This record gives sequence, structure tokens and C-alpha cells, in this order.
Amino acid sequence: MLDLGVGWYFDGADAHLNLAYRQARFDVAGYDFEQRNRRRSIAMEAYKFLFDYHGFVPFIGPVVSQEWLSMQERDRGVAVTDASRRMVRAGLTFGWDIRPTRDAPWILRTNLRYLPNLALPVGGNVQRLDQFEFNFIQFVWYPRR
Repeated sequence: MLDLGVGWYFDGADAHLNLAYRQARFDVAGYDFEQRNRRRSIAMEAYKFLFDYHGFVPFIGPVVSQEWLSMQERDRGVAVTDASRRMVRAGLTFGWDIRPTRDAPWILRTNLRYLPNLALPVGGNVQRLDQFEFNFIQFVWYPRR
């Protein structure tokens, strides 16, 4: 899943404000039936670094995300469902940095996000797209260091 972000690190507070763009696709197919789920989001997240244990630095904070969800279904090549929805959702961002020093120009980050209640109404039912995102070993570059 593509995850791009741009943000600002506040050195005195040891906190980070980030704008993140993500897109994901989830496809299933079988017996001439295909379902395509798509998700795009732009999220504003703020997190506070909790402590530094020999370069292991956990963080936690809130996230507010604008979500675009869609689902298409085809049965034997014929479109049977085409649904989409746009919504705003709140969640939680947490994870940890691996930072050898506080002023290193680049670090490695593991980022987890939980955004509950991502659902797409389809007819009289609901297509659940709740996610627990796990972005393992992201590269973070601080250009002004």
C-alpha cells in the first residue's frame, strides 16, 4: 500500500504533524465473478514521541482522514454493483522510530493506523473496509538536518 507523507517535526516538544496520502486496492475473483474495492485517503495526524530507549522511540496520536471508498462487482463480465462513498473518519496513529540520535537526517519508522467504521453501503447491505494499517520500515528523511 502506497503511503506518502509530508510533515513537520517540532524538536522542543518531540512531536510530529503529518499529512499522509494512502491508496489501497483489494480484489477478489473466482467462478467468473470479480469484486474490486478501492480506498484513497488523505489524513492529518499528530503524534507525540513518548521516550527514547537506546534509539527505540514509540509514538502515539490522533488521525483525521478524508476517505474515498469504492466497490465494483462484475458477474460473467456484466457490471452488477458500482458503489462509492466519501467520508471523514477519526482514528489512532501509533508506532515507533529507530533513531540513533535525535538529530539524524534520516530514520526508520514503523507506523500503525487504526480507522474504525470504514463502510460502504451497497443496496441493503454494507461492505466493510475497516483497516488496521501496518506500514513496516518506512524511510523518513528530514531535509533541513
